[in-house]
Amino acid sequence: MIIERIKSQIGKIKATRKLANEMNAHPWHASVFDALYLTVGLCIVGSFYTWVAIENFENALVYSPSWFPIIWQIADYIPFIYLGAIFLLVIDKFIIFFIHIHSFILKKIMIGIQKVDIWYWRRTGKEAIITNAFGKFNNKVGGFDSKKRKVLDYTLYCGLLIFMFLKLT
Repeated sequence: MIIERIKSQIGKIKATRKLANEMNAHPWHASVFDALYLTVGLCIVGSFYTWVAIENFENALVYSPSWFPIIWQIADYIPFIYLGAIFLLVIDKFIIFFIHIHSFILKKIMIGIQKVDIWYWRRTGKEAIITNAFGKFNNKVGGFDSKKRKVLDYTLYCGLLIFMFLKLT
């Protein structure tokens, strides 16, 4: 049963790549890493507040039950429990959420660039200066082969993930 759920979740995650292409939210792995950042943050914050709640519950009791040390031993694994629950149930929804956010932001950036280009054209008569500059920059950066670009992207995202993890702890 769990194996089928894991396979289903992996299929849903792979399907989000198609959604990202349809919504022009590129690169797709940026949405995946944002979902991972959110997942790690939720696990850390949720674990902390669960430990606080257990501590408050223990302090509110008049006597200390014999089963409370077992609760604390289980509570040590709460971050992994939260992580597993999020990965099994909602990680694809997080990715879709970030795909929508990235698509919205990219659309607004393109509208802004077009407005600035039109404003600049009305002032100087030169067409698409900003768009052409972005195109030149994109061609320069896009000149890397795909393996090198993926390695650079994944290195950047893993570095950001480690930075965010260290920042949250």
